[in-house]
Amino acid sequence: MRFGLLLALLTTGCTKIPEAPEELSELSLYLFREFAQDEEVVASGLMNLRDWMLEQDLTSDVDERAVTLPVIKGANLDGYKIPDGVDADAQVPIAVPGLSPHGVSKHLDTILEPNQVCIESGTTKFAKRKFLTDKQCFRSGECTELSTLTEVFKQNPLAKVWYDMYKDYRAIELDDIGTAYIGRTWLEEQFVGENGTTSWDQTFSVDVFLPAEKAGETLRYFAMWSSISVPLINDTSYAGLVRDGIDEAYTFSDEFLDGNIQSCTNDRSASRSDFE
Repeated sequence: MRFGLLLALLTTGCTKIPEAPEELSELSLYLFREFAQDEEVVASGLMNLRDWMLEQDLTSDVDERAVTLPVIKGANLDGYKIPDGVDADAQVPIAVPGLSPHGVSKHLDTILEPNQVCIESGTTKFAKRKFLTDKQCFRSGECTELSTLTEVFKQNPLAKVWYDMYKDYRAIELDDIGTAYIGRTWLEEQFVGENGTTSWDQTFSVDVFLPAEKAGETLRYFAMWSSISVPLINDTSYAGLVRDGIDEAYTFSDEFLDGNIQSCTNDRSASRSDFE
């Protein structure tokens, strides 16, 4: 499994757990950077995120909930690399908190679903997820780590592109609260669009599922650091697309879990050849 290097070598005495930031920008970077560390390190960050989210109005419009983050680069990437020829400072970093009416354990159905169409946002026309580790072991709780690779076809009026998205998940126990899930994604290279003049340049993200105060609900948090090169789409318009796409994915995944997909009009039965 491709996790970062673990800082778990003991010399003498006890290893001090790093203190998780409380400020959201630094906390979001912390959750990506420390994703592969000992469970208590990740749990510390998740607890701080939960405290922050419980103070937010998660029923407000997405433009009121969305936040802008600092770019992610250097040590915060935990060993991952900005793709060759891509500038980290070109990122448009956006995070959106949300609230789901389904409990955390129910969201395993979306995490472990091979067909991610109508779970991801509407521009995702094809998304076939492969499981690089045992998904049934992860579902049962016997395994606390999961690795996936999803082949994605994105399409909007200005661009079409195929790319491969890696995503790792962890199950983290939060004392007296329950199990949380956190995912970390990355692209290993820049992917050029079908017309040769557009590209999906970089994407890194953190995807969090936390127990809410009300039983049977989940606090959702998705932070994304990404950039694309598409004519007529500037940083401001792209930030709006990312913000709305994250919120749309929240709606889609909840409808998928309801067993009543209404908002998503994509064809979940479409095959790869339909877009070639």
